[in-house]
Amino acid sequence: MQKRNVNRISDAVVRSGAVGEEAKLTEEKLMVPQKELLNYEKIFSQKTEFFSTCNPDTIEEVLCEHLRNKMKVEPKINATKYKIKYSHDQVGQDETVQKVDICVRILKVDDEKVCVEFSKVDGPNNLFHENFNDIMKNALDFSNDSVVAQ
Repeated sequence: MQKRNVNRISDAVVRSGAVGEEAKLTEEKLMVPQKELLNYEKIFSQKTEFFSTCNPDTIEEVLCEHLRNKMKVEPKINATKYKIKYSHDQVGQDETVQKVDICVRILKVDDEKVCVEFSKVDGPNNLFHENFNDIMKNALDFSNDSVVAQ
């Protein structure tokens, strides 16, 4: 993942040394979001959101990788904002197919924190919560590292 972020930075300073060539990058350059971050507004309490100090590009990349490789879902990624939509089908015990449509947004809380918000667009609540819990446990647990004062 860090290698991909390094490739995004075009003005990296490369120095040669006794060990070989190594790229020296400032942490600020790695932390600059590549897309527009919309502001977070707490309108009502939502349990399907979490707060992070991680780079939003990293969160988006890990989430999309998990959706494609583990859940076999192709997400629709907004080109200008941190907004990802996807649909997930699941076959129930009675062989019926249930489908849930989910929207994930990454929003700016302050200069250091973002909110990752999961919203159900359509489908059963239980399938939405199963998706959220699976992604939190198996993909985005590393980024759930902050809280916001109430």
